[in-house]
Amino acid sequence: SATIFVGGHSAGGYSAIEAMQENGGDLSFKPAGYMGCDPLGRGAGVPALKIDCPTFAMGFTIQTCGVTLDQAGLASYNITSNSNRVMMQIINLRNFGNQITHCIFASDGCPACPSHDAGAWVRDVIGKFSTIFVDSVVKGKDATKNQYEAATGDKASLVNVFFGAEPATV
Repeated sequence: SATIFVGGHSAGGYSAIEAMQENGGDLSFKPAGYMGCDPLGRGAGVPALKIDCPTFAMGFTIQTCGVTLDQAGLASYNITSNSNRVMMQIINLRNFGNQITHCIFASDGCPACPSHDAGAWVRDVIGKFSTIFVDSVVKGKDATKNQYEAATGDKASLVNVFFGAEPATV
């Protein structure tokens, strides 16, 4: 049978979490994993939900684009009950010059915050994390926090990595 992951960026990431909910969820299967780029919901949003499958969450240390930390990436990691979870938290300090924003996950940014060179490295690191994460689920490999930290390469000072039972904070 197929190994199916669900996820998305912003409202799409939130919709995937919402679709996984046992009562009222739209999925007729349990996904192998969830991959969410700063998922953002309405109302109580992400913290009011739960994730029961392996999770790769991405988020930030500083609010951008009106996306609060406790409603997005940080929340999606912290609501995961599965021990196979990792969070890539981008340290998006305001003094970088070109702020790395919520829309960095989109290839061309968005009308409010277009893509720029400041965060071009983010997509490469996400790709490396994704490979480690998918292998840990599909191939049954035990990933380690050290593997994810090594995947940040020369950008290690710009990424916090939270892993397993470790709670994510700012």
